[in-house]
Amino acid sequence: MRLENDLLAQAGGDVDLSQNNLIEAEAVEELMKSDERVDEGAARVQALANHHRKENMKMTTKMLSLGLVLAAALAGATGCSKASKSEANAVQGTWKGQETNTTGTASLVLTGTNLEFHGANPQEWYKGTFTLREDTNPKQMIVVITDCPDSKYVGKTAYAIYQIQDGAMTITAHEPGDTNVPTTFDGPDVRKIVFKQ
Repeated sequence: MRLENDLLAQAGGDVDLSQNNLIEAEAVEELMKSDERVDEGAARVQALANHHRKENMKMTTKMLSLGLVLAAALAGATGCSKASKSEANAVQGTWKGQETNTTGTASLVLTGTNLEFHGANPQEWYKGTFTLREDTNPKQMIVVITDCPDSKYVGKTAYAIYQIQDGAMTITAHEPGDTNVPTTFDGPDVRKIVFKQ
């Protein structure tokens, strides 16, 4: 204490130690209050983080559920059901056909989900992938064009309807890129080809 008084005297201070002790006590009290506020703030941040974690888990669960529902719906729509597999198997192979109002023979090769079509005109051919939709009436074939002589069709989707009856497969389609699905086999602005194996 004497050292403190000597230092204060040298610094030109007349402050007595009891006043210094009071100032120190107030400073310590302020620090403790500040620590309490920091602890309260940390507790609030932790509670908020826990709340957000719970909300994120709820959202993740909802998104997973939605994803599973969509996957199940797509599986049914893309030929993954037992009924679709039998139809998908029935269309496999090489088909030869005649297009309505056209001379010459067209060919269609279906292997797995791959498709290769050659029209009566040797300059017309398409390669792509296909999906069958048996849950519609008439049944649909959706083809995504992956290659052909006319680049404007590459990447486009062609929507068709089909039926298999008496060993023949009838396909009616719009031009690739037309988002309308034909509603009948003999409608306007469609191509109709009857194929046989």
